[in-house]
Amino acid sequence: MKAFTSIDRARASKHNEASTLKGKGMKVRKLTRFRNIFFIVMVLILASGGVVSIVFAGRTSPAQFEMTNLTISPNPAEVDATITITVDVANSGGTEGEHSATLTLGGENVDSQKVTVPPGQARRITFRAIRVKAEGDFEIAVDGLSDTLKVIAPQ
Repeated sequence: MKAFTSIDRARASKHNEASTLKGKGMKVRKLTRFRNIFFIVMVLILASGGVVSIVFAGRTSPAQFEMTNLTISPNPAEVDATITITVDVANSGGTEGEHSATLTLGGENVDSQKVTVPPGQARRITFRAIRVKAEGDFEIAVDGLSDTLKVIAPQ
């Protein structure tokens, strides 16, 4: 009879604990959520061969672009010749970013191109098939970086 009463007491005790926890449903959900997150983290650690990587989500500087190495080829060029302009776009910021570079010829927008540059790297933009219909000196600029194109009569 004593064994029977101790089993009943154990059941009653578990029932009381369960009803107490049901009354504090939020706490139970929080513990379950924590347990699930802990389980996922442990699975990821085991899946990576036990290697733990800690990533600090600190402040990173936004992408900052600088234009360098503007080249015009050929220069001088004959009237109606195909001209190629290249420029390097460097990202000195801490995050990847997209930059839209605008090519101007004599102050007028001629073309624009977008380029995505990872932090600490540079990408080259090439503008092709630019044709000038008159002789003279023309300012070629890409986002503030400029040079002069000399266009001569065909020979």
